[in-house]
Amino acid sequence: MPKKITLALICLVLISGCGEQTSKNSNRNISDSLQAGSFLAERLFRLNEAEEPGSLFPPEITDVIAARTSTAVYEGLFRLDAESLTPIPALAKSWSFSEDGSSLKVNLKPGVYFHENPCFGREKTRELVAEDIVYCFTNLASPLKNNHSFHVLENALRGSKEYYEDQQTGKYEKDFEGVVANSKYSLTIYLQKSVRDILFLLSRPECAIYPREALDYYGFELEKMMVGTGPFKLHSWDENGLILEKNNNYHDSSLSPWLTGIHISFVKDKKRELQKFKNGELDMVYSLPHDYVVEVLEDSYQKGGRGYSHFTLQRIPELSTEILGFNLQNPVFANKDFRKALSFSINRKELVDEVLNGQAYSAGNAGFIPPGFNAYDYEKIQGYSYNIDSARLYLDRSGVDISTLPKLTLHTASKGSFNVSVAARIKEQLSDALNIDVGINILEISELIDGVSRGEIDFYRIGWTADYPSPNEFLSIFIDGNTSAKSESGTFPNLGRFSNSKFDEWLNIARASVVDSLTWAAYSNAEQILMRNCPVIVLWYDEGYRLLQPHVKDFPMNSIQYRDFRTVRFENPVTLKEGK
Repeated sequence: MPKKITLALICLVLISGCGEQTSKNSNRNISDSLQAGSFLAERLFRLNEAEEPGSLFPPEITDVIAARTSTAVYEGLFRLDAESLTPIPALAKSWSFSEDGSSLKVNLKPGVYFHENPCFGREKTRELVAEDIVYCFTNLASPLKNNHSFHVLENALRGSKEYYEDQQTGKYEKDFEGVVANSKYSLTIYLQKSVRDILFLLSRPECAIYPREALDYYGFELEKMMVGTGPFKLHSWDENGLILEKNNNYHDSSLSPWLTGIHISFVKDKKRELQKFKNGELDMVYSLPHDYVVEVLEDSYQKGGRGYSHFTLQRIPELSTEILGFNLQNPVFANKDFRKALSFSINRKELVDEVLNGQAYSAGNAGFIPPGFNAYDYEKIQGYSYNIDSARLYLDRSGVDISTLPKLTLHTASKGSFNVSVAARIKEQLSDALNIDVGINILEISELIDGVSRGEIDFYRIGWTADYPSPNEFLSIFIDGNTSAKSESGTFPNLGRFSNSKFDEWLNIARASVVDSLTWAAYSNAEQILMRNCPVIVLWYDEGYRLLQPHVKDFPMNSIQYRDFRTVRFENPVTLKEGK
């Protein structure tokens, strides 16, 4: 009898795991763990995120905070090198492609064990084997309620679409062909065709490996329980923050973490975060309060300044684009000319100069793909810039009568006051240019993404950051072929529900090509189609600002904020200061 993981069986397992968090959750109290003298205190890395991450269950990861956090706990077959951003082995020991490039054989590292956890019963842990990769990838190719990540495999692994649709319709007749275990430590991944970015795809956080026992035991509570093979494991998590502690049984002894743990607090106010950093309560600040940017920059480059000159300031252009998005199935936003009218109404330079205080790489007057790819011909892409005459021309073409237009609501995340300030200025600009009244609604990032994905939010501001350095990471979110768009989990990552067959055709050519010139030309052709249709309004391209305490060493910064805490050291270990 062939092996099948049926949707009915999976749902039964997940439902049985719900409602037991209290009895199964062994998380300890954060405040007790942070007291001076605890095992964490001397080598605990302290950082802040302005929001609590959403789900950390790999197939459910949708926000950048969750992605950054998960890479310390979970591992896939590959990970990224934090300096070069090239794929390097994680759980894989060795790998080889078939001669025609249609399959990838992977040999696993023996002796890799999952974190000790109650889900394993008396044994406490067990060794990772090839069947674990088969199990996780099969779940990723299934229409699970909380699987937002089928798109990662859909156009890469053989039989993904067929298996997904078979599970979705309840036939349960097909096996998943995309990955097969050859032995305890060997597996073969079968590709739909030659996939240019396959090693990058396998390094994404959604492709991380977790044990079957954890999903059986915790159900969807696994979004916070986290059982992986990574260098750190969950210690405690509450509304104030979370602590990851060193995994003393980590399989790579050459990169066993020097840090004893990582403390991530959830302080929304960026000014308060910066003050905590100045007080020595944080080891890093990523992204500065916008009204402090000039002060920090000026003082960082002169001795005897106002308190920042002895810190390490790092700046780097990021592969991240900030946008306004639409639900294109909403009759108002289905009108392409109306979307263009809105786009011409946005003064992007004003947003960057006056609201962000220059904390951006540049205004978003070009395409959706941010600067950063040397081989890409950005000159071919025609974007949108502030032009009231063009805005009013396209409003006339749209036929939209402003006097009868329902009030629009711009939904944005609650990350400090920054997003609110941006939304307020956009509200002013649309009112000044087109006399359009816009309301503002503030949500947690997880609520925002979930609402947009389910089609419950029609107008929103959001950022998109690459998981690996490729134009595919930006263009793939607009492809219409995602079977996941029909699932209960909504349309993530095609949040706007954009559909264009010529766009899909060019993107698929780029994905499959092994000829660089053809790949880049195909990406360019796809983006030109995208921008002519204006499914989003590009606002600006991000630049990363990071402050480090002078004792922090061996912590590379990169264009996607990929963090590898295995290498981090303190020059002189410091005593933890209690947060105020």
